[in-house]
Amino acid sequence: MDGQIESTLDERTMIRRASAADFDAVLAVVHDATRRVQEKGFPQWKLYLTDQGIAQVRDAVDGVNGTETYLAERDGQPVGALRIQWSDGDCWADAGSDGRAGYVHMLAIHRVAKGEGLGARMLQWAERRIAQHGREFARLDCWCRSPFLPDYYRRLGYSERTIDGAPKGVMNFEKAVRT
Repeated sequence: MDGQIESTLDERTMIRRASAADFDAVLAVVHDATRRVQEKGFPQWKLYLTDQGIAQVRDAVDGVNGTETYLAERDGQPVGALRIQWSDGDCWADAGSDGRAGYVHMLAIHRVAKGEGLGARMLQWAERRIAQHGREFARLDCWCRSPFLPDYYRRLGYSERTIDGAPKGVMNFEKAVRT
């Protein structure tokens, strides 16, 4: 499972493991999604527009700490990105190292694919990847004041989890991916 991973998301869209050569493409998708959030007046994701945030994206693409970053492309153009971590003590405290989950972060959809359900398809793909890795749950988090994400994750079958020790202002969600 550590080699090149590539799958079809729909008739025109492929998702594959990003390599160091894909850094600019991944960053472009993340920056576009971040700018859309900022244009709506929400403070989320501002970090990705800073040097520290750019370094985090580079680390994710480079696979630091076992992180896997994936790039979705439609007709050869980048349209989505996400990363999967195999632990997450920052947002999930002790539960983040229980070995039972994969953690989805940095789910970003470029504006050219906005409103087409690509985010949901990418999450479903990530859930399958997490299950293939032998984990029981897909976990993710969002800012508690997000006007969209909590309901979006619930519609996709995620349940909110209360985590002792999670950062203030973070909502945690979990979905069983293995029966």
